[in-house]
Amino acid sequence: MCHVQPQFDTPAPFETPAPFETPAPPPVPAILRHQAVLVVDDNRDILDSVEFLLSSSLRHARVHTAASGPDGLKIVATTRLDLILSDFTMPGMDGIEFLRQALAIQPKVQRIIMTADPNDELAARALQVAGVKVILG
Repeated sequence: MCHVQPQFDTPAPFETPAPFETPAPPPVPAILRHQAVLVVDDNRDILDSVEFLLSSSLRHARVHTAASGPDGLKIVATTRLDLILSDFTMPGMDGIEFLRQALAIQPKVQRIIMTADPNDELAARALQVAGVKVILG
């Protein structure tokens, strides 16, 4: 009788998996590294909410706030901005007038009006007077 020794594949030695490594976050685009945003609204709850949303979404942006058009113009006059979000209905100076004056100081800044009641008349006036192309409602 012939005795054949069975041949088994020898298992590979146990390899310890590499430790879990969190991948590095993607680089932040240059445009967002130094972006400055101004939010203007007389309603403190809305102002704080929009500031929180922008600060947490655009982590490398500087978010400035103002509770009125005149206070916003002080920031516009002293800070280079990339974007202004302004409420439409505010006492004393409405958002369109504020953005018109901001446009005269910083002609290249992007401007957005926020309103609870968007309509065609508001859109036409915002575009004509302050060059606003975006209305959030």
